[in-house]
Amino acid sequence: MIRRLVLVGVVVGALACVSTGTGAPSPAGAQASGGGALGPDSVRASAADLGPGTFPGGGLPSAQPSVVSPYEWTRTPTGDPCVLFPGPPPPLPTGELTPLPGIVLFPYVSLHVGLLQGAPPGALRYSGSGPLPPGATSLGDFVIDTATPRAGGPDVYFVPRCAAPGAPLPPDPPTAAAIWQQTPLPRATVHASPPGTDAWPGIVNLESRFWGTALPDAHADVVLDGYAVSVTAHPVAYGWSFGDGTTSVAVGPGSADAPSRVTYHRRGDRTVVLYATWAGLAHISAPALGLDFGVQDLGTVTLPEPVNYHAAEIRALLRSRTARG
Repeated sequence: MIRRLVLVGVVVGALACVSTGTGAPSPAGAQASGGGALGPDSVRASAADLGPGTFPGGGLPSAQPSVVSPYEWTRTPTGDPCVLFPGPPPPLPTGELTPLPGIVLFPYVSLHVGLLQGAPPGALRYSGSGPLPPGATSLGDFVIDTATPRAGGPDVYFVPRCAAPGAPLPPDPPTAAAIWQQTPLPRATVHASPPGTDAWPGIVNLESRFWGTALPDAHADVVLDGYAVSVTAHPVAYGWSFGDGTTSVAVGPGSADAPSRVTYHRRGDRTVVLYATWAGLAHISAPALGLDFGVQDLGTVTLPEPVNYHAAEIRALLRSRTARG
């Protein structure tokens, strides 16, 4: 009899009919720490920046980041308690006391087993039908927490656990949207000629030129709900909004020799915005659970960098000379 072993293939089939709960989606910014500090030249995406963000034109590449975790946790009970003895366990019929976790993996199958949770060294699984053996202390029920991909896929993750009554499931892995909102990215820099200040304004009906500084690739390590997240991001496109209803899109931010150009036909102040679209990947692991969830596509975010630009009008002043007598 091999009741003392949890055959992972059997557990997978049992989840559909014996599941006892679901994990709650991880909050967007919950318990974030580590490596995600903002500096004076960095910024985080907000919920409004996901996908194309607030760019008023078209043409920027966009892949909407998911707001749903890629995995969902469920729990399957085994019906057996975890026990601990102060000394050597008493002699019992074969198979009634077995070491934990006692999980068998099948070869060539994408199943991953994490670290045993909620049990000190020496804990055992009691599979007898009677009361607990003399001297045994119950550590809770032996359960299998399982993370399955919401979008389907071969990879399934198992965590064996000695769970006290009411013990919560692990939080679901962070969503792409939550990861972006905790990842610092370099801020864009806007240059203009003329500068567009009150002292040196742009000129109505003459060309104003704009460009940005090329952004470097970015890397950040953050912690979300106990998950270690390593993000790699790179800019894929830039968009301009010139404050007069016109926009433009390019793969680069331009330069002083190859700027974006606009001609204003009315004087006044305008908000010129350089939008940088970022694409990213995140490697997600759960060190406390002993699991590596691999790489997740984060989609894109589009971050705005606004500047004020003043345009003035050149007017001719006609003066007359007084004739000399």
